[in-house]
Amino acid sequence: MIKPEAMKTGLPSELKSLVHEVSNLWGEVIFEEAGRGLFQKVEDLREFLKVFRKKTSFRQSFQLCRRLQTRMHKLSPQELIQVTHSFSVLLELTNICENSVRSLKLRQRQKAIQPPVKCNEIYLVLTAHPTESRAAEMVETLNSIQRVISLALFEGNLNLSEKLKPLLRRLWHLRMAKQKKPEVRDEANYLYSILFQPETLAQLLGPAGEQLFLRTWVGGDKDGHPGVDEKVMLESLQGSRTQIMQVLQNLISNLQNELLTFQKLSPNDLANISQRALRQLRPVQTHLRSLQRLQANDALRVEKWKISFAFFLRALNPSLQKSLIHLQPIQRLIQMFPSFVIPLELREDSQVFRDFQNLKSRPAIFRMLQTLQKISGGRDPRGYARGLIISMCQSLEDLQAAEFFLKKAFGPKPSFPIIPLFEKSRDLKNGHLIAEAWIRQKKLKKFEVMLGYSDSSKEGGVLPSRIAIRNAIFEFEKLSRRISGLQLTYFHGTGGSVDRGGGSIENQTAHWPPVAFERYKVTLQGEMIQRTFSTPDIFHQYLSKIRLLCSQRKKHRILQTSPALLSFSEEISHFYRESVSDPLFLKMVEKASAYRFLEELRIGSRPAKRKKLEGLSSLRAIPWILAWTQTRILLPTWWGFGTAYSHMNPSARKELRRLARGQDPLFTSYLQQLGFTLAKIELAIWFLYLEQSSLSALEKEQFYQRFQNELKLTHKAFEDLTGKKDVLWFKPWLQESIRLRSPLIHPLNIAQLKAWKNGDFGLLREASVGIACGMLTTG
Repeated sequence: MIKPEAMKTGLPSELKSLVHEVSNLWGEVIFEEAGRGLFQKVEDLREFLKVFRKKTSFRQSFQLCRRLQTRMHKLSPQELIQVTHSFSVLLELTNICENSVRSLKLRQRQKAIQPPVKCNEIYLVLTAHPTESRAAEMVETLNSIQRVISLALFEGNLNLSEKLKPLLRRLWHLRMAKQKKPEVRDEANYLYSILFQPETLAQLLGPAGEQLFLRTWVGGDKDGHPGVDEKVMLESLQGSRTQIMQVLQNLISNLQNELLTFQKLSPNDLANISQRALRQLRPVQTHLRSLQRLQANDALRVEKWKISFAFFLRALNPSLQKSLIHLQPIQRLIQMFPSFVIPLELREDSQVFRDFQNLKSRPAIFRMLQTLQKISGGRDPRGYARGLIISMCQSLEDLQAAEFFLKKAFGPKPSFPIIPLFEKSRDLKNGHLIAEAWIRQKKLKKFEVMLGYSDSSKEGGVLPSRIAIRNAIFEFEKLSRRISGLQLTYFHGTGGSVDRGGGSIENQTAHWPPVAFERYKVTLQGEMIQRTFSTPDIFHQYLSKIRLLCSQRKKHRILQTSPALLSFSEEISHFYRESVSDPLFLKMVEKASAYRFLEELRIGSRPAKRKKLEGLSSLRAIPWILAWTQTRILLPTWWGFGTAYSHMNPSARKELRRLARGQDPLFTSYLQQLGFTLAKIELAIWFLYLEQSSLSALEKEQFYQRFQNELKLTHKAFEDLTGKKDVLWFKPWLQESIRLRSPLIHPLNIAQLKAWKNGDFGLLREASVGIACGMLTTG
């Protein structure tokens, strides 16, 4: 089907061969299942799309897009959904091929990515994500395909037809998108289906999982989510309990078999020890049965089980302990999940705590806390939920209100940490002052603060958000030096896209001070979970990179406060805020982006948007990013960058060039992420959305000019700052990958536009998931 062009850049030959083989098999399946007619239509489109890979002017690209639209409008409704499905699956298969080749390369240089020293603590907080909208059956089939392709690649046998074609045929008869809106339990089960795969478990419970701890927001994040309450919270906890119990039962059964073997085949002393150990293993298995269901006083039953397991360990001598293969994974599981659940991170808006005393009924988050109290039976509840995050924390009074709330739910001395989430620019600026007052008042020695990337980015743009967060981190570092013995944990609420704090681990952490690496805690969201855990080698590399960075960041870093950079950031923020606060701009967002159709996409259990788009505060951050990603314009990362730079005087520009070329880690890393964003933008595609909207001709022309001019200014500023015309000069293979991949997404945008016009929400969902698969970092 898709035959890669001859490539002069560094894309691995293994990847080219693999994509060639897999895409040809997909073409055969289309031919066999849908017939020659549809296959030929897909092939004709594929041939036409090659023209987009050549460098063309914007006008030429726009004309090509119009021609593509004309071609696709000739398709019947049935053909359109089949063509959309063909390209959506092809993009996901390409992702699988890339993951497999990456795993192969990592396996070949495994020694090079081993951490040089023992790592610090790593906390990954897994959260559902609106862009993770693929059907469960589709995800399961894609996982099977990943395993088949990876194994074939590792064995050097690319004769995939026999094993792969049955799975590809199954893909043809499935649809990419969910057909009903997911509930919280669906999102939780999706996470657990990834985490508790055998390959992933082997990493989590083996040496790679050392000092790694997992958390989840699914079922605990009440903030703005009407579907979360105490029952849903219990469902989420029970879901992970069921999975962990199954794993533990299997491990103990295998451990029992090991001991039976030692009893039969070992010398008398070791046989006797094995026999005593087997007797002590019986109460371990008995107590385990009482833990199947979460109920009141669960913590006591967990404690009893651990006591019985401790007696079992005492029955073993050191030699036998080292010989039991399945003992270490059990001990690691106990360490990672001390209450045999994936602990939740609870979150609620600060307004709920402030209004609590005036409410006639108990809010859901109060009932959730009371339920945790019953489960823990008066013991420490942190094995079930790690803390209470206060969204939109703006003052010391917010923390005091949350403490009062906790005492009413838990009693006078709750052992439950309160975690302020500073999200908006003003709150990030004042956060350290609020925290210091609270820490001194409560005489705390441990304190956790969450830094929000989404709302600060939505509020003023990506670069101003990054600078605000960097400044906040350094202010907190000063605080840790002022208060002797204070242990700080930074919780970074990042997403997968650049717009929400995403990017490479190196870019994300380039500006962190050493104290920020002592405990590495980040959110890992939807699509990034799928990618991070896609193969054991990729997951191992992910952890190794974090550990390597943690071990290297020993040198004290001084906060650079360049007036030129601050002035530049303020200019960007001013331009950005002025734009997104303009009623006409918001009208354009509703008429010419995916934002108005988010509820129809069925992409998450949380409401995708607020009822009415009235201003910046009414925008939900993640759907805001998703809307711009779907239309291929990726606005938050670059909007205002070019205009702001044009307003800088010559001396300020000179200073910015100096900072850009290695003198400011944050600015340098941001420019690399900006280059990645610019490489992915397809202005001509976005103009199709603008053209088809119900805006007036004058309004369309205004936005046509505004976007084109701003993008030109941004490219010009980027080249002046970096001295490079190629926006991805630092990763030429990525430039080539985007050049080959990007045109394959175009038919999906055309299908999405057609779906909007006809109100065909089945086609809309299929196209939207396909675009997300092609764009990869959607939010």
